[in-house]
Amino acid sequence: MSKVENNEKKKKFRNFLYKLINKKFLVFLFFFAVSGVFWLAISLREPMEREILIPVQIANVPPNVMLINDGIDTLRVMVRDNGYNLMGYYFDNKPPITVDFGVYHKGDGHGVVPASEVVKLIKSRMESSTQVLTVKPEKIDIYYNYGDYKKVPVEMNGNVAADARSFIVSKFVSPDSVTIYATSDELKQISSIKTQYFNITGVIDHEKKKIPLQKINGVKCLPHEVTLDVRADVLTEGSVEVPIEAVGVPEDKVLRTLPSSVRIKFATGANLLNHMDVSQFTVVVNYDEIAGNETANYLKLQLTQYPSSVKNPVLSIGSVKYLVEDKRGYVQKTE
Repeated sequence: MSKVENNEKKKKFRNFLYKLINKKFLVFLFFFAVSGVFWLAISLREPMEREILIPVQIANVPPNVMLINDGIDTLRVMVRDNGYNLMGYYFDNKPPITVDFGVYHKGDGHGVVPASEVVKLIKSRMESSTQVLTVKPEKIDIYYNYGDYKKVPVEMNGNVAADARSFIVSKFVSPDSVTIYATSDELKQISSIKTQYFNITGVIDHEKKKIPLQKINGVKCLPHEVTLDVRADVLTEGSVEVPIEAVGVPEDKVLRTLPSSVRIKFATGANLLNHMDVSQFTVVVNYDEIAGNETANYLKLQLTQYPSSVKNPVLSIGSVKYLVEDKRGYVQKTE
């Protein structure tokens, strides 16, 4: 037998085995699928528990009424039934539960659909075999008003930190105020709205983040979230030479310091350092320290003003000698 004939027989044998294995595999898949369908059919006949979401819609709201609860637009309902019915709840269009505003409002800005009524509304759209186990929330609160509103500032409520080599230059929210809708009594009590707590760390350059506002029952905020804008800069050292000013000096006196200026060292952002100006700093001595005390030889330096972007400012010296002169030229006190 030639080598070519031998290879041809091997090839035919391999093809036969391949077809045989594939055929068995397809048969296996068929029976596996049939058994899976059979198992599923049996399982769906058994009772089981599942949570379903049911939308809530408030109807028949008069045109002069504004709903102000951002609230309950969905109920989380735990139900028990056979699998067939539960599958139907998952795949239907879930028409919302309709709450008639006219039935539950009392004219005081707050209406309540009690738990027993909520359960009745839920059961009205379900199969008779379905058991309602739990409903969250149990009742439906309806908050509304007749157009009362006011504008209040937004308070930042959280922590912002730069990475180890940077520091925070600025942080603010936009918009910085929002319009709130509530009853007249509630509007009188609210002076500001806080953001939800946030914790932002490791800021290197510029970061923006949407922050929701805290929710208050019976209060609607527009908008309901703000944008937090945080800017950081690379930390670097800088210094400026600042003239010393005298304060509290009588009109007939002149107070001179020795030296007349002082160097201030500080940390700030690399970009901000290029725009730093001496006029942004104020260092003073107070004449009141030596008034009636001619034995004092030094005046204490006080840094009373510096930019908010400056961190840890330090004066190169803490006190200076001084000279007090009468405006007519007579030296009253030296050293």
